[in-house]
Amino acid sequence: MSLLSVQPGSGTVTVRWVLNGQTVSEATRDVSYTREAATEFHLQNSGGFPPGSYRVDVLVNGQPAGSRQFTVEK
Repeated sequence: MSLLSVQPGSGTVTVRWVLNGQTVSEATRDVSYTREAATEFHLQNSGGFPPGSYRVDVLVNGQPAGSRQFTVEK
């Protein structure tokens, strides 16, 4: 997942990966942008991901900024 900022600023960006309602990973980055920029977050699992309904929640300075859902099938 890549987050794009089009205005200058700074803050904390958190991405929370959720499987069937349970948090499986969370990453936080302090960011500071002086122009358009992107911040990348990714989730890895060398054994593959269990099938199910996943959601990625994005928070900026602790406040919800967006969410995406996706499904992993067997």
